[in-house]
Amino acid sequence: MNKHAFTFLTLFTLVLLLSAYYITLPNDTYPKDNLIVSSDGSDSKYLDVLNEQRENQENSNDNIVASSKDFEKKTKALENNSELKKTKNIEKEITEELNKQNLQGCYVELVNDVVRIVAQKKDQNNENVVKIMKIVYDIVEEDKLVEILFE
Repeated sequence: MNKHAFTFLTLFTLVLLLSAYYITLPNDTYPKDNLIVSSDGSDSKYLDVLNEQRENQENSNDNIVASSKDFEKKTKALENNSELKKTKNIEKEITEELNKQNLQGCYVELVNDVVRIVAQKKDQNNENVVKIMKIVYDIVEEDKLVEILFE
């Protein structure tokens, strides 16, 4: 067998195996044990953890502002608190708009450039996906990525 044919077959086999591996991977990107939206639309366990983490960050930043003598550290801490409040307000605004559109019980999280929304399984249809996307993009910038998960 010539060298080119052997190389081609080797690479083709590798691509075929990687394709089979990719197809068989589970498509669950969220940890099931942390992200639970109850059927009555109440807050999820993950939301409690997220709120606790943000509260700890705010407290840490407040401590830096109160105790640090370094102007740059104080400024950075104040900026971080401002960003946290801005993020919370955006999440709250999106949640309120979703509730107005009869999409109660949605979990909204804004992390960096990604808006994650977990809606109830009963609301899963194309019309609701379009509603959610429109609501989110009316509130946030167009360069944000929106992830919608129905559970």
